[in-house]
Amino acid sequence: MGVTKDREDLLVELSVEGFDMLGGRSVDYDALKQGWNGYTEGVIICCKVPEKLDESDQDGRIRDDGEELSIDFCSRYFQPKLRNEDPASGWPHCALGPYFAGQLGKQRVVGLQSSDRGGIVECVLKESEQKVCIVGAAVTTLAGKTLISI
Repeated sequence: MGVTKDREDLLVELSVEGFDMLGGRSVDYDALKQGWNGYTEGVIICCKVPEKLDESDQDGRIRDDGEELSIDFCSRYFQPKLRNEDPASGWPHCALGPYFAGQLGKQRVVGLQSSDRGGIVECVLKESEQKVCIVGAAVTTLAGKTLISI
């Protein structure tokens, strides 16, 4: 357990079994709103996926370019001050990418956000630039125009 670098999010890593138990249960969002005062935005719950999964657990996730993805970690992201659960978000993966890349000794890791809508996010570390590039499919949730008078 810890907080992200800027103390915006609480990061909690569970065992795979603990994470799976969370999947089928309703979350007490009121408790999260009143929770720990050490974070300002949200709570990231995650787990590392074991290297060797049963074949029944593999669902053959294929990227647009035909490459099969191997999931390195799973996550859920709760933002009780704004909304209950973010269905698929790039921001938590900017923290989770370096975290799991360091644990696994990789420059590229793949995360599965396990919300109702869900999403797969590839995280590519660019250490020389101190950046995390995230790759994944996006859903437009809002579109519009801004008029600025000068």
